[in-house]
Amino acid sequence: MLPGMQDMAAVSLPRIPHRLGFLGQRLHQDFVDTLYTTLYTSSPLSSCKRFEMKRKTPGQKRLAAAALLYWQRGQSMIRQAPRFDLARFRKHAGTLALTSLAGLWALAAVPAATAQEDALASGAAGALEEIVVTARKREENLQDVPLTIDVISGDLMRSGGIETIDDIEYAVPGLAVGNRGFNGAYLGLRGISSIRSFVGDEAAVAVHLDGVFLPQSPQAFGNLFDIERIEVLKGPQGTEYGRNATAGVINVVTANPETEASSGDVNASFGSHGAVRMNGMANIVTGESSALRVAVSVAESDGYIRNVIDGSDVGGEDYSAGRISWLLETSESTRLLLKYQHSRNERPQVKIPRVPPNGNATQNGLNALARAGVSDFHDTIINVPISSDRTDDNLSLQIDWDMGSFGIRSITGYTSFDNEVTLDFTLEPATSGDASTDGQSPNSNEGTSMSQELQIFALDPGRMDWRLGLYWIDTEAEETRFVSSGGLFYVPDTVLPFSAYYDDFLLDQEGSAYSVFGELSFALSDDLGMTVGLRYTDEDKTQTQTETAGGDIPTACGGGPIGFAWCGESRLYTDTASRSWSDTSGRLSLEWTPSDDLLAYASYSSGFRSGAIGGVIGFDNFAADGGWNYDGSGVYRGPNGTLGLQPFEPETVDNIEIGVKSTLMDGRLQLNASWFFSRFEDQLVFQVDPEQQFRLIEGNIGESEATGVDFQVNWAVSEVLLLSLGGQVLDTEIVDLGNFDASGGAKEGIALPRAPEFSYAASVQYAAPVGNSGELSIRGEYNYKDDVFMDLSDRRPQDAVGLFNVILRYESGGNWYAFLNGRNLSDEEYLLDNEARVDSGGGAALQNASPGAPRTYEVGVGIRF
Repeated sequence: MLPGMQDMAAVSLPRIPHRLGFLGQRLHQDFVDTLYTTLYTSSPLSSCKRFEMKRKTPGQKRLAAAALLYWQRGQSMIRQAPRFDLARFRKHAGTLALTSLAGLWALAAVPAATAQEDALASGAAGALEEIVVTARKREENLQDVPLTIDVISGDLMRSGGIETIDDIEYAVPGLAVGNRGFNGAYLGLRGISSIRSFVGDEAAVAVHLDGVFLPQSPQAFGNLFDIERIEVLKGPQGTEYGRNATAGVINVVTANPETEASSGDVNASFGSHGAVRMNGMANIVTGESSALRVAVSVAESDGYIRNVIDGSDVGGEDYSAGRISWLLETSESTRLLLKYQHSRNERPQVKIPRVPPNGNATQNGLNALARAGVSDFHDTIINVPISSDRTDDNLSLQIDWDMGSFGIRSITGYTSFDNEVTLDFTLEPATSGDASTDGQSPNSNEGTSMSQELQIFALDPGRMDWRLGLYWIDTEAEETRFVSSGGLFYVPDTVLPFSAYYDDFLLDQEGSAYSVFGELSFALSDDLGMTVGLRYTDEDKTQTQTETAGGDIPTACGGGPIGFAWCGESRLYTDTASRSWSDTSGRLSLEWTPSDDLLAYASYSSGFRSGAIGGVIGFDNFAADGGWNYDGSGVYRGPNGTLGLQPFEPETVDNIEIGVKSTLMDGRLQLNASWFFSRFEDQLVFQVDPEQQFRLIEGNIGESEATGVDFQVNWAVSEVLLLSLGGQVLDTEIVDLGNFDASGGAKEGIALPRAPEFSYAASVQYAAPVGNSGELSIRGEYNYKDDVFMDLSDRRPQDAVGLFNVILRYESGGNWYAFLNGRNLSDEEYLLDNEARVDSGGGAALQNASPGAPRTYEVGVGIRF
């Protein structure tokens, strides 16, 4: 039944305000008038008590004709429109989305058989393949899930050179990936990101590997190999996934062992900047109901960043990893899946300093950068040896029991990582004629987690599907940083064997959380359903910071490029803080499925991101000892006041989403769209302190908002040609700063960092037979992002950029294949991250940037057995 209809003659569609200018008014009015006329003259429909979408009634044909006429006239008016106001489109994106959804609904009313007769005659052989996801912790067709989800298949990753989550940033509209040095990186969706990534910080995007949550940001960025698919869920997922999913979830699903037959796959590739990559997989059947799968990956490269001091390439890949998976079905009702993965990455992290001509850094010797030959976008200066050695271990055990009418699932997870890094803090060449800081920063961080999830769910749901669960996690994390500098600021040609300043920083954090959750989906009628979910979470966190800071020369410091207000003495500061939080998140969704090919939904969901404990306690306290408790032995203990460690409230979000998913033209065309509005309270953010350049101001923003439209179009034009277009229109705003410190440049009314107003990913793929059994596929991709700024100071260091990629793959039809890919073929210059330092006057003092890869090529060959 159509919404609100008991009698078709009485149907009335809402009038949408005519605020969209020439184009919007003409499109909307023409559609409404034509549809009204069609429905009012549809006497067969007006007498129907139930509107069966699969029946070919005369009224249905008129409805289809109205929808087609709407789109045809719309195309004509687009060509005739005198202008298209993009700013107005963004402002009224929600209203326009509702109009578009109405058009999509009308078009989806066309029966598959009728569309085939009118448009295509080749049958279902060229239909789009069904994509199965586990976004709601059960296997479902992507088109049946009332969520906005982007999926990247394992085949595309293998042939397209996608090796890490960094590589999918531009392929998923609305996804932000930032490189944060030795701590890994941070993720963002729909304009919400984690700007800092200390090991104790909580993420806004939850990353799960084979059902196990990875609690620390560095854990999410190991290499991806032997992957089944990656699911990117947009919007808060507080019910199914719990805390730290306020912006969304990334599910990484690795390939499972198969019991049908033994098989294997080995491939090797060579590419730009000395890149060599080898991957292998062996699936071994060990019995009628058991199998073993072993996968390995090795990658090396020279790096694409040049050190102008000696001309060497730095930042190259040096990675090795292995995974072993075991599947055992002990009986018809019990299934066990065990996976263990170990990886090691020795790729050093390289930051490129950028010094504007008007910052205070130019007074302190850093103007040497401009004279040291740092002219190319990928040039940098490295005076001291840099290194990185990182290991990750991930273990998961999933056991499923079939109890007849219901099932039980247990997921046990263990994760650990250990990272040791040495960074270069000189920021200049020692032979430049200016002061040398001659500094190194050896750092280390490590962490472990243990988690357990238990689910009980319906196996034969019928008209009612339900799931109950318990979850527990325990985490530990530790981070050590040491900065040492020899030399005098403002004194030319000075290099000293001892420190003008140093800082030794230790962070230790422990936490635990448990939650109970449930979700119920039931049918209100044959084509209308409802989903209700709740999750309660309780967590505790304790953090200790200890910092020794000082200098060896009493008169050495006069501020310096990092803004120290002290030198010549050493002090030890220590502080401990504990905090507990609890939250109840929920989801309410209405799903309307008038046919197998159409899903329309409206939902409310909420979520929360764990509170934080923060504060760098040594840098800024030498000149402000008031409140610190000196114990007489050189130790200053936390005052539990304005200095020292401070707890910050959890971030909460309320989200409304309206969406449609439709499959048309006998399965050849998919049109999906969703409109969303998210309101965040106490959003956790970070920005650079203008007075203390190595210190980040952290805290809660009172209120912020994000509004936008996601869309996805997949069209199998023929059996050999596939077109895809996905995009996002986004509008974000800081509504109320609350008590957040605005000295770093944050202000009300500006957009959130790393939130492009428009982004899209377009692709064309052509696959044609070659010879008797071979196939050659060519795929072109263009991924675009609007300009963004990367911190709260409202600066825009990254202009709009579009990346063009081409992927060629040949399948022999036998046991071998070959591939060639080129990425960023137009050689665009863009940044993965930019840590902008600002001076007290608001000017840029130093930008520590991570450039994206230039144009690269890769060619490879593989064999299956």
